[in-house]
Amino acid sequence: MKPEMFVNVEFGVTSAKQLVVPAEAVLDTGDRQTVFVDLGDGYLEPRRVVVGSRFGDRVAITRGLSAGERVVSSGTFLIDSESQLKAAASGMGGPQPPRGGATASQPTALKPPGPSPATGHRHD
Repeated sequence: MKPEMFVNVEFGVTSAKQLVVPAEAVLDTGDRQTVFVDLGDGYLEPRRVVVGSRFGDRVAITRGLSAGERVVSSGTFLIDSESQLKAAASGMGGPQPPRGGATASQPTALKPPGPSPATGHRHD
C-alpha cells in the first residue's frame, strides 16, 4: 500500500443463529413493526413482530415469527394501505360486528387482489 490509497475491508463476525428477514419485509410505523405472513392460497396475515439487530439489508426478528414461515418481502406498504382502505370502506355503513369472530386485537387474514407479492402468481 502507498500513502493515500484506499482499501475495502470486510470482517466476518460470528454470532448466535437468529431468524432474519429482508428489512423491506418489515412495515415499521414507529411504535410497532409488522410483517405479512403468507398463509397459502393467496391469503396473508398481518403479524406484529419485535425486531432486533440490523445486518445490512436484513433485520433479526426476536418475537412474533417462527422459522420456516414465509413473509412478503416487498410491497408491504401497499398491502397495508389496501387493508386499511378495505377496513375503512366496510365501516362506512356504520358499526358492524367483526366477521369470522375476529376482534380488534386479532388480525384477520386478508387476500390481496392481483398477483401475490409473495409468489408473483395471481390469486382471485
